[in-house]
Amino acid sequence: MLNIVIFPIIFFFFNTSTLTQDYDIQVNENDFEVYLIKQHWHTAILIHSENADKRKYRFMNFFENYNLIDFGWGDELFYQIPDFDLYLAARAILKPTSSTLRIEGIRLPKEILFQYSDIVIRLTVSENQLEKILDFIENTFYKNDDDYVLLNAIANKIFFFKAKGEYHLFNTCNTWLAKCLKQAGFDISTNIILTEQLFREVIKFGELIKIESDNLENKSGN
Repeated sequence: MLNIVIFPIIFFFFNTSTLTQDYDIQVNENDFEVYLIKQHWHTAILIHSENADKRKYRFMNFFENYNLIDFGWGDELFYQIPDFDLYLAARAILKPTSSTLRIEGIRLPKEILFQYSDIVIRLTVSENQLEKILDFIENTFYKNDDDYVLLNAIANKIFFFKAKGEYHLFNTCNTWLAKCLKQAGFDISTNIILTEQLFREVIKFGELIKIESDNLENKSGN
């Protein structure tokens, strides 16, 4: 009975529907590119590693040999399981739980990475906006005597760090990303909890690069 009740909640929570875009995004010569991506249950913000100051953001020293860095926040237990676990997913949604900051170093060219993504939205940000995004990420780490608390590492490319905040139905990975973008100056609600809500908001100021949807009407031609 529990599975019958919980599964529709989880399915609605993680899935998205049609996104459309019918206008052009203006890009300045000195802007940087960041990306919001969805891959199955994972939503994250993606940056080029060369654009982050390793002296200021010490976490970047874990990723010296990677060209792209993927940042996501989520439930400490569910996020570290490689396959979908219904019990842990329900636990993460239905009660406040400890959180983790997942950071992955990626060597693939972004064009190939995007082939494995369900949704990709490109954002153009100023140097100041990029710094605010990285400041937000830096401030998400839970620290012990100013040191990061490493929970787990996979193949020396995916790192899970103890993070601030509790994960629950009204404070999700999508909420975290919305707050990150809000700090960078984007006009976005921080009450977002669903993936659909997040990407529908971000498409207002981002460029839709890819979406896996049979019902998509992409008016931008991208």
